[in-house]
Amino acid sequence: MSAHLVTGYQGVEHITSDDVGSFNAALMGNGEFVLDRGSKLAFEIVTNNRIRIKDGDILMQGRHIRLKETEEINLDSGTQGKKRHDLIVVRYEKQPGTGIESATLEVVKGAILDSGEDPDLITGDISDGALVNQMPLYRVVIDGIDLSDVQTIFNTVETLEKVKENIVNETKSDINTFINYTENNVTQFMQSKSSVIDNKLSEVDNMIEKHNKQPITISTSNWVSTSAHGDYKYYKDVIVENLTSNDYVDITVNIDDLEVANEAGICPTVEEMDGKVRIYAESVPSEDILVTIKVVM
Repeated sequence: MSAHLVTGYQGVEHITSDDVGSFNAALMGNGEFVLDRGSKLAFEIVTNNRIRIKDGDILMQGRHIRLKETEEINLDSGTQGKKRHDLIVVRYEKQPGTGIESATLEVVKGAILDSGEDPDLITGDISDGALVNQMPLYRVVIDGIDLSDVQTIFNTVETLEKVKENIVNETKSDINTFINYTENNVTQFMQSKSSVIDNKLSEVDNMIEKHNKQPITISTSNWVSTSAHGDYKYYKDVIVENLTSNDYVDITVNIDDLEVANEAGICPTVEEMDGKVRIYAESVPSEDILVTIKVVM
């Protein structure tokens, strides 16, 4: 069986309401809604017994229905002490013999009760051959003899142009929100880490300074006698900034002071302490001794 080419010339009239309805339903969905065009079937209360419905366009299961001009709907009077819900609907109808289709506005009157209740509507699948379908537009609430409220029941679908505009605006807003969020969090992170970074940089500076060679003069004064280290009966503490007891210190005697150092029996091993190094000797040096101290890793 060949495919049915709808938008193509065939030499005879061949495009039907089913074809167009199927296309509309495929494009916009098989629901029932008012389009974003014209007055969008806005209502106006004229009296307790009359409501005015303005122009607009409807898609009912793919069937395009237009209300080209304002139309007035008449309502039955209410009953004192009772309530009633009337529904203003768009009625689709197809004649079974001829297949002629029509659409009209009508009122489906609700039951007179102590509390309002919506009347039942006729619903059917038009694409499947249903002869009648009623799409509700408004609920008219009648309390006693007064028309107390008119409530919108239908949904309105935006134009594709409006949908595109909304998507673009929402996307831009989301992107700006993300950028602001990222910038704020990066700033907060950097602020929170700045003190840590400063401390680390200070530690690095101290390490660099500490590990540089430092010339120090070991004077003949302030030597202390001790009996704790055998032949090394004297010691002297020399200040070394940033030194800790966990560091290792290498001391090199200036070549011009080697003889004095040998005569005093300067110990080749020193004792590292917090902020100072302790140097041991067999005797107090006869002259000042110039040494170079280096903290090694």
